[in-house]
Amino acid sequence: MKGFKNGIAAIKRAGGLTVVQAPDTAEYPVMPQAALDTGYVDRLLKPTTLLKILA
Repeated sequence: MKGFKNGIAAIKRAGGLTVVQAPDTAEYPVMPQAALDTGYVDRLLKPTTLLKILA
């Protein structure tokens, strides 16, 4: 998971926005939870909201 944390940290250092699906709505909640555990997540959203943002 070190590489995962480093990737999210690099996005933040570059001024990027990190958005994660709410773990309770994910088929595999371990992935979004791991992102949340880094402390670098800007937004925690449900899939329907994610679709609106990304569309």
